[in-house]
Amino acid sequence: MLGGVRIFNPKMTAKNSSPADGFTAPYKTPTDLLLFDPQASLFQRVRMSGQIVHVDKEVCFMMAGTNGVRFVANTPGALRVGDRVDVAGYPQLGGASPLLREAVVRKTGHATLPEARRLSPGNLASAKCDSTHVRVEGVLTGVREAGVETVLEMQEGAELRCAIERRTRVSTITPCRLSSRIDRRLCRSGWQSSLGPSDLLF
Repeated sequence: MLGGVRIFNPKMTAKNSSPADGFTAPYKTPTDLLLFDPQASLFQRVRMSGQIVHVDKEVCFMMAGTNGVRFVANTPGALRVGDRVDVAGYPQLGGASPLLREAVVRKTGHATLPEARRLSPGNLASAKCDSTHVRVEGVLTGVREAGVETVLEMQEGAELRCAIERRTRVSTITPCRLSSRIDRRLCRSGWQSSLGPSDLLF
């Protein structure tokens, strides 16, 4: 047969295969992932350490130092806000903050969250604050229910902010009157929720 190729006794060698123990993977920071690395690969796990600032049904949000990172656990466990963890997963870039997929997680401790970073008007969309513990203030302009979510709409100057609480636990929202000034400490997120692009998550 013209143009045909046969290979006899083929041998395959896997290079840079992921180790059985993900925690032997190279240690990276969120900033490291944004730098060019000729040895890096999307098919090679990386390892990070940090503190969880928000736990969602699908994604966990973690602060590694002052930077934020998200991860999707391979086998979701009983993780809580404040847990200190080691995480090893496959990096995915292109979002507001780095994302680690198929992550293996081990808990190393628990502590109170660091002082929340105050978001001033105009800084809500900053990618530097994504997946971090932040503080926002504003005038309450609306409250609405959307499935398992409670949405608070706040106005600060000319900027409209949207804060979302997922009612997977006992509600932490204290009833407030419209037009009252509120102060919230929460997790800033730029990922897609069921409501579309969300701003803040309790």
